[in-house]
Amino acid sequence: MSVSYDGGSLGSAPLLSGLDRPHRKITYFNDCFVDLTSDGFTLTELNDSGSEFAATETLQDAKGGVVKIDVATGGDSAHDGAQVGSAEMFKCDKDLYYETRVKFANPGYAFIGLSAGADDGAILNASSALNNNDMIGFYLDGGTATNTSMDFYSRKDGSNSTVSSVATVGSDFIRLGFTVKSGVVTVWVDGEKKGTVESNIPTDEELGIVWAITSDGTDGVPTLEIDYAVGSMDR
Repeated sequence: MSVSYDGGSLGSAPLLSGLDRPHRKITYFNDCFVDLTSDGFTLTELNDSGSEFAATETLQDAKGGVVKIDVATGGDSAHDGAQVGSAEMFKCDKDLYYETRVKFANPGYAFIGLSAGADDGAILNASSALNNNDMIGFYLDGGTATNTSMDFYSRKDGSNSTVSSVATVGSDFIRLGFTVKSGVVTVWVDGEKKGTVESNIPTDEELGIVWAITSDGTDGVPTLEIDYAVGSMDR
């Protein structure tokens, strides 16, 4: 299956070497040709005080396949949200590359990356703070019209290392990725290196893919569109 990225490089990591050397790497592709919940992912409601499950996850009519997470009815209340997550499939004690291409609308808080318990626990809690002790990826801490900056977080046993202001959330798709190699995490946005992390890397937990978004209660119903997820990890 091909990956419908925009023609640029996928970071600068040897992602496709997993295809050339399958005995040395595990390579994962999901180009969102089907909705994720029919492909082993779990849709989880976040922080809603009501009794109904309002969030949806649907396949869109878009080139290459795009899935949309929509918080739907009532989703403009503060901290209402949803996430889509997979079972554990990666581990950061090995050389690893991960990237996804996503687009936001009206985000309050968001997390895009890998986390323990991605398919059976809430990644963002009721105060829209990061909720798991072991996770790695991109965090939007209260997005508004004037705050559109995502930071990169690497969290191990509840302690964080960060790279600030690595990506800007807007109306266009952005590619968010990172490599883990020899104890160093390198952050990539649209193929451009944004910084490195060398501490608090969650090496002792298996991690699943997760996309999560909540509302800040003022900017309207948040949505998140997912084009693809790709990853390659040493055996």
